[in-house]
Amino acid sequence: MKFLLLMLCAIWFGALSQGQLCAQSATNPAQPEYTLTGIGVYGGADYRTFSVNAPSLGFPACCTQNFGSVTTLNWLAGLSFDHTLTNWLTVDVRAHIFSSSPQFNQQEQVLVGVQGIGRQIVINHEMNLRLLQLGVEPSLKMRIVPIPITTTFAPSVFLQLGINAAFDMGSTVQYSEQLPPDSPVRFLDAGNVSGTVRNQYSGYIPNLRTLQLSAFAGIESEIYLERKFPANWILAPYARYYFPLTGVTASDELSWNQGLQAGLAVRYRFISPKN
Repeated sequence: MKFLLLMLCAIWFGALSQGQLCAQSATNPAQPEYTLTGIGVYGGADYRTFSVNAPSLGFPACCTQNFGSVTTLNWLAGLSFDHTLTNWLTVDVRAHIFSSSPQFNQQEQVLVGVQGIGRQIVINHEMNLRLLQLGVEPSLKMRIVPIPITTTFAPSVFLQLGINAAFDMGSTVQYSEQLPPDSPVRFLDAGNVSGTVRNQYSGYIPNLRTLQLSAFAGIESEIYLERKFPANWILAPYARYYFPLTGVTASDELSWNQGLQAGLAVRYRFISPKN
């Protein structure tokens, strides 16, 4: 949250600085202005931490398990659209497919009697998730370096603030409690059938939010691929910090704490001179 506040302050002061620069250059010849509309593709890596905050997600489980947190490296790919509102402010909308497979595992030590002798038995609790989402991300970008230094490399740097709306596309979970194959004891189910596995569940995640929201702040640059300004073809490396506004499930049995994302966009921009 502090990071988001700092980004907001930076955008505010950047806007003030932009206004001062415009005032100071009022006597200079006017720079040509263009309306730029870009479409493209992008991809990246997403690094985030998931937490299980309940013994289970709503399916049968034997005991209260503290699965804790796991950090995953995920991949995403999508389409992008941007349109300049002014020479320094751009609206950006992206849509992507996001997939993640966090895996939780914990071993439980249980003391049982085997032929009159107390023995420690290991029970393995395993939860494997597969999250599949469609992400839609509207945002605003403010150019903080307004003029490229060269025609081939444009160190145009943008500060970016936006919202991520993630729509579920069929996320699933698999859960089970297992004894080692060489365990001297067995589970006994309601039908008096023994086995090494109990409380199996495979299916959709109970209480899953079909819409999950998060805020993000980031920075983006542009690399011009043509010897002209503005250029039609550009590369746009970016980095973002995500902060969740909702949990993955309704009561936050499953949630994620924060995320970092970095990637590269390739865009073609349509150029229209302003009157």
